[in-house]
Amino acid sequence: MGQTIETYVFLDFETTGLIKSYSPRVYAIDQPDIYIRNFKSFIEKENVVYPRVTEIGMVAVERSDFELAFSKIGNKKIFESIPRSVFQRHVNHGLTEDELKKHLCGIKPAPEVSTFSEERCFGEEWPAITKFLDGLKKPLCFVAQNGLKFDYPILREELKRAGIDGAEALGDCFFADSLHAFQTIDRDYLKRIHEIMGSTNSTNDKNQLESDDPFCDLKINDWPLAIRARFRSLFIRKDNCDWSFNESSYKELKKFSQGKLYEAIFGETFDAHIAVNDCIALLRLCLAFNTVDYFDKASAQLFNL
Repeated sequence: MGQTIETYVFLDFETTGLIKSYSPRVYAIDQPDIYIRNFKSFIEKENVVYPRVTEIGMVAVERSDFELAFSKIGNKKIFESIPRSVFQRHVNHGLTEDELKKHLCGIKPAPEVSTFSEERCFGEEWPAITKFLDGLKKPLCFVAQNGLKFDYPILREELKRAGIDGAEALGDCFFADSLHAFQTIDRDYLKRIHEIMGSTNSTNDKNQLESDDPFCDLKINDWPLAIRARFRSLFIRKDNCDWSFNESSYKELKKFSQGKLYEAIFGETFDAHIAVNDCIALLRLCLAFNTVDYFDKASAQLFNL
């Protein structure tokens, strides 16, 4: 067990484009040293053009409130009542029209990027961000979807451009990538399913089956909402009334984009590409996967390298 995170800061940036840099795909990072190694390898690449931030969204939730919400996750209204602190800013990216075109080159269809010329730049907003973070319980952990290869390198670059020392500003903060959290938790529960299916004896008695829910019959209905929602369709009732697990169809589930996960788990979509909306959607997903232990064990201090 690593540290006990007291506050989760769900982070999302809207930007002028994507990071145009190839890096090997890594699946289910679950250790701080692997986080650090991959982040360091990514940021040390040369000649990488980083997009500029146009919108900042942060939603902070204390650990105790997160755990209480998880215990009541069966109540859909719980998501609306979770105590949270919210930070949102539009940011002037500071690019000329020609520079912006270079950022959007190769993106199809090219998104509309607001200039927000009346707004302040990232560096000018940093004091307000610092004030927001200072008011949160420590230690805190930033959480972003694909943050290891997008939000966190961009954050580092924006601080660097503003002349702000990243180690001094964020050296005590922890960082986790929800993409790897979901992959890790998914992988671990798949292993548990294999163990359960391998040890479960056939009852051969239909009267012993209490429901059409494999999680209930196998006495694992206390598993996280996300696991039950994603895996339920992979269980197949056999002729002898036992359950089998369709391993071949699991490959179709190994897609962890935020929008697809959200729809698969909650049966609805959300208004994406608005920073705070993305943060709230990510909060709901982390509750559904119960990421508390993962953030404690796997999160890493990436800005004191």
